Amino acid sequence: MLSRKISFEALLFWEFENSANLYHLLQGKPLRFNELRRLLPDITQRMLTLHLRELEEEEIIKRVYPQIPPKVEYFITEYGISLSPILETLHQWGVAHIERKQLIKKENEQTETD
Repeated sequence: MLSRKISFEALLFWEFENSANLYHLLQGKPLRFNELRRLLPDITQRMLTLHLRELEEEEIIKRVYPQIPPKVEYFITEYGISLSPILETLHQWGVAHIERKQLIKKENEQTETD
């Protein structure tokens, strides 16, 4: 039973991180790798690289080199934009989930001090 919970939480975390990448790219402008790193401080460089490569392979994002010397930027494709309603809903759920967890933690702390 514990392994299922860990697997579900790992999957949920992976999906949330991947959608967070896309959510930031949906904001309209191409972003450089380090800009994405700053927007997602809890993700490792390796995981961000893997997520971006996977999204690029699926043609959801595209990597561009707009100048010489090359400066890599990532932008969302038309195909990726079709995920916008799903990502917005997931983002709203994530915010509500974090707020719920904080409320529960606060209630538990109050119960322990009573």
